[in-house]
Amino acid sequence: MSVGYKQCVIPQVHLDELVKPRTSKQSRIFSFRHINQKSVDFVVCNTAGMHPVVAIELDGSSHSKDNTIARDAEVERILEQVRIPLLRFKNDEKVSIEELQKKIEDASSLYKDHPKVDVL
Repeated sequence: MSVGYKQCVIPQVHLDELVKPRTSKQSRIFSFRHINQKSVDFVVCNTAGMHPVVAIELDGSSHSKDNTIARDAEVERILEQVRIPLLRFKNDEKVSIEELQKKIEDASSLYKDHPKVDVL
């Protein structure tokens, strides 16, 4: 799916595709285990280089369970640390294409002047 001529949307992206672990072998193993099997519903990437612009989560009823709340908070923390903004929408929320594009544009400008980091 395209959200503009400079962006594309990739569904079901695992965090280990977005986050590069620290350099020591022990840290890499710990980091990988920590992010293993965590994913986001969508990632918007720029088409020049496929760099992530924003991550998107669709929250259904399961997102109100204690274990999912903790998982969501950790995913948000990790994405914030690597400077990838996260947008959350309720599954039943109706959002127009124009509104979605605006939210993506606003979110992607959050870290515009900050270099991305690639460690946990």
